[in-house]
Amino acid sequence: MYNTPTFRGMTLETIKKVLTDEAYEAFDKWIYGQTGGIDPETKEFVVYAWDFERFLGHCQRANKHVTEQPLDDWD
Repeated sequence: MYNTPTFRGMTLETIKKVLTDEAYEAFDKWIYGQTGGIDPETKEFVVYAWDFERFLGHCQRANKHVTEQPLDDWD
């Protein structure tokens, strides 16, 4: 059996640090009503990685930058 860490997602606070204020406001509206998780350790709401990736993809297709650097520069 492998003992690998589980990705629990990203908190809204972490996402807020990554996005510009305008992009976070758009994300907050976009994520409303989506299913999320609860981190078992901190009991904080977490956004699933694939939902965040979907939002970023939507922004990229719309040619809207969400950070101070272009998305195509991300790893």
